[in-house]
Amino acid sequence: MPPIADSPAIIVARFLRSNSYNDTLAAFLHEAGLPPDAGSSFPGALSVEQILTEKKAYDLSANFERLGVDDTQKKWTLPAPSAPTVVELPTSANLLQSSIEYLHISGGSAHAQPLILASTADRRLNVLTPDTENLVRSHTQLQDSPILSYTVVRKRFLICSSMSGKVVVYDSLKDQLVAHRRDHAKYVVHVASWESGDHVWLATAGWDQKVLLYECRITEDCITFEDPVGTIQLPSNPEALLFRREPDSNCLYLLVTRRDSTFVYYYQIAEDELLSLVSKPVTMPISGKQNLAPLYVLLAAEAPTDCIHPNKTAMSAMIGQALA
Repeated sequence: MPPIADSPAIIVARFLRSNSYNDTLAAFLHEAGLPPDAGSSFPGALSVEQILTEKKAYDLSANFERLGVDDTQKKWTLPAPSAPTVVELPTSANLLQSSIEYLHISGGSAHAQPLILASTADRRLNVLTPDTENLVRSHTQLQDSPILSYTVVRKRFLICSSMSGKVVVYDSLKDQLVAHRRDHAKYVVHVASWESGDHVWLATAGWDQKVLLYECRITEDCITFEDPVGTIQLPSNPEALLFRREPDSNCLYLLVTRRDSTFVYYYQIAEDELLSLVSKPVTMPISGKQNLAPLYVLLAAEAPTDCIHPNKTAMSAMIGQALA
């Protein structure tokens, strides 16, 4: 049986041949029973150096959480979570997203208060108090289809995306819808925001294989939600979004994951250029990518479905590795 092109013996022979270890190569070929031309290099041939590089990348990905020098500050505070508490919702519909957010609500106190938000498959957005678990509100008319994702801006504006492709802005202080758009064909699965001065960067991920970037202006009492300023066309459906500044350069990046990929894709948000655009939207080029599982063979549609990373040291390393 002829040797496999990238078998261990062939890779060793290729290393010896490429580094001119002729005597060692001859002895190795004889003992391994390989033909005289075994280990020849060709485009795409696997090498020892490539294996080592991929192993280092894998170790780096696996150890991101341990890259910080102040790990003692990243442990659970006491008392740490130990026993879960089951929160009762008005209906038994499937839960789509839940989180605790600080939010101003009409008729409430003058200060933003922590509230549990939970969207369900029956189009409801439930609002509860975390300490008593009392239902504050159960919105049923915010969207025309189930709310897949939401984000809170300035502790007041709730931006919700839905299965129909519609994105709405709800003013929780006035208890009314203030804006809406439908720029995606269907399934806006994730919406993310980043507050910067008097404006907010907003990104939406739709299962029409697009990510859209918006620049929303905020005044004392309102928010604008106009045409997108940037667009990212993908070869497959996006899954999760996250805005983060790279600590060393202070550049803002949008991190994107795709449904069929183990990579995180990085897109730099050129803030000054985007704010001065005359013709919109512009196509945003990719800045880099980072494989979260370099040695994983993708046999099914498996990908990161959410993004959260408070560790700035690790984020700096991830972005640096992706842009290298």
